[in-house]
Amino acid sequence: MKYLKLNKLLLLIFIINISCNKNKTEISEKFKTSYKTNDKIVGEFDRNKYSLIDEGITLRESGEFKKAIEKFNLAEIEYGEMIQIYINRGVAYNQNDETEKSINEFTKCLKIDRNNFTALLNRSLALAKKKDFENSIKDFDLLIELYKNKPEIYINRSVMYFLKKEIKLGCDDLRMAKKLDKNYNYEEEISKLSIENCH
Repeated sequence: MKYLKLNKLLLLIFIINISCNKNKTEISEKFKTSYKTNDKIVGEFDRNKYSLIDEGITLRESGEFKKAIEKFNLAEIEYGEMIQIYINRGVAYNQNDETEKSINEFTKCLKIDRNNFTALLNRSLALAKKKDFENSIKDFDLLIELYKNKPEIYINRSVMYFLKKEIKLGCDDLRMAKKLDKNYNYEEEISKLSIENCH
């Protein structure tokens, strides 16, 4: 079952400071970049049947994170455990700079579906935001084990390695990302990171 529709992922970073208006992150001058995901991370569900989730998503998209979280709390009471609730509430917590709570939400998703791409990806980035690079890399390792043909995972893990000063491993990941990026969707990002770190 497909839970989320994601646009092109250019996560390339861990999220230290998110500007809700600009989706910018700041790590250091060397890794100043942006990440792109579909801001409408909603998952597939019957919007009429699960209207509380839909209302929470609308609030989250309009920047009303606390109200969105309250709506997702009501949705959980009404509908029970649902990946769509946990992922959207996790994203709202992360956007509201409540990193630990966001990690907990993504972990709840993984208790339902331990291989959920979106939950693993978001949790790995939230862990990195906490500067927990070891566990972030473990999530990226699992993502690669499950989805080994996605260059964006290797790109993101390379950034974690560079931040840990494990340059060779980061460069190896960039080479793999370049090999997998058959449509050149990430060519600019790979090139920039390679020039800055691998030469």
